[in-house]
Amino acid sequence: MDIVKNKCKNCGGELIYDAESQELKCIQCDSIVDIPEQNTTIQKKQYHKDSTIQLSETEYTQYTCGTCGRRHIAPKNQDIVNCPTCGDSNLEKNITVEYLPDGIIPFKLNQEKALLCFKDWLKKRKFAPNNLKKLAKTQSLKGIYLPIYDYDFDTSTTYSGVGINEYKDSDGKRHTSRHPFRGNRNDFFEDYVESANTEINSPDLRDMANYNYKNIYVYRPEFLYGWIGSNINISLHDSCVRARNAVANKISSDIKNSMHYDRIENFVCNTTFNAIKYSYLYIPVWINHYKYKDKNYNCYINGITGKVSGKAPKSFWKIFFTTIAVIAVIGAIVFLAYKYSA
Repeated sequence: MDIVKNKCKNCGGELIYDAESQELKCIQCDSIVDIPEQNTTIQKKQYHKDSTIQLSETEYTQYTCGTCGRRHIAPKNQDIVNCPTCGDSNLEKNITVEYLPDGIIPFKLNQEKALLCFKDWLKKRKFAPNNLKKLAKTQSLKGIYLPIYDYDFDTSTTYSGVGINEYKDSDGKRHTSRHPFRGNRNDFFEDYVESANTEINSPDLRDMANYNYKNIYVYRPEFLYGWIGSNINISLHDSCVRARNAVANKISSDIKNSMHYDRIENFVCNTTFNAIKYSYLYIPVWINHYKYKDKNYNCYINGITGKVSGKAPKSFWKIFFTTIAVIAVIGAIVFLAYKYSA
């Protein structure tokens, strides 16, 4: 693979990946350098017990934060001064060989637009404290390529159980009817994603990661110029076990929810995975780890669409006065109903 040097030919300035143009841009003279080998179709690999992630031949610098323990990587010639997770400068630096992603989805959302998405998200948190807006600063947002495993699952499921319905007859006597059932179904799950790094948990990842997995670029280190890439700390095999358990639980829940019984007893559900395919990808995420009144909160912003996932603190007084208002309205309705029915 030919690697574009991250020095501008015109002025010698540093080249960084520019999210808006999706090319390399000089930080001094704004010159644009094309990144070759654009989007492609990634062919997922068949998963088996000996599956491994390919090692990269390109040297990267790995940083370990002595404060929060997080690890991050960057191209060898790009220094990280502060930890992207906690902001501390207590970083240990060493050279490592990183895993080579099968593909990458480059950033399209720059920091300013990501900040607007975060502000809009805060506005929609009805019970968020009013002074939370002070946290909406560009300095708090870090653009990171997070590693994920992207799975396709082909499944077969058999299930059985007893549906219970309860009813009263015209005399008010309670009766119970039992309805044994059994069945089978086949499901295909495409682009079911699991986190490859504990920086983000898989439910938050799936909530935020509505990416177009049909438009993936060939991985090139140029996409990391000026950005941060997190490495794997969740193995492929551990991830696959978690993904299969989550898929099996989803199928079981879907089956139960499709039945119209008062309750279900002796439910047994077995899912077989007939084929598993996977790829290892880098996806773009804007991360805001912030603290409010000594409590930590996480916010994740899709680096393509701007979709936000996370939790915000809630104001006790907003909840209190809203509750009082609701009680007052209900009390007024009850009073009027009683007054006019008397």
